[in-house]
Amino acid sequence: MKRFEFRLERVREFRSGQVSLEESKLHALLSEVQALEAARAELDQQRLSEARALVSLGRVEAAELTALEAYRLAAIRRAHDLDRRTAVCREHAQDQRARVLEARRKMKLLDRLKEKALEEWRIQENAEIENVAAEAYLAKYVRER
Repeated sequence: MKRFEFRLERVREFRSGQVSLEESKLHALLSEVQALEAARAELDQQRLSEARALVSLGRVEAAELTALEAYRLAAIRRAHDLDRRTAVCREHAQDQRARVLEARRKMKLLDRLKEKALEEWRIQENAEIENVAAEAYLAKYVRER
């Protein structure tokens, strides 16, 4: 009997590569979300530090207040930009999760088909072995008579 060969093995390997590719894309998006969140946390920390530094001075000049206000407004714009980019990136990550799940589903389908084909091959192989054994037994039986 010939050895087991799954006809769709090349397709299965392709699907496996797709799963890996989609998972790496998802990982990159999740890393980007983390980086954006870290940047936002750092920005918030900087804003707080600047405000504390100004309060600790005691007496504050008008120019310092003006500079702090300009910094505060720029930081608010940057925070809004980071929040927007984080939301967009999360949305892309959610879409990418769906692509990963779909790729895994297709891969799982091919795995099940392979298992089914392997089981059928085993059944045929066992039937062939039984036929050979039966023929050998009958040949021996006929020779002995």
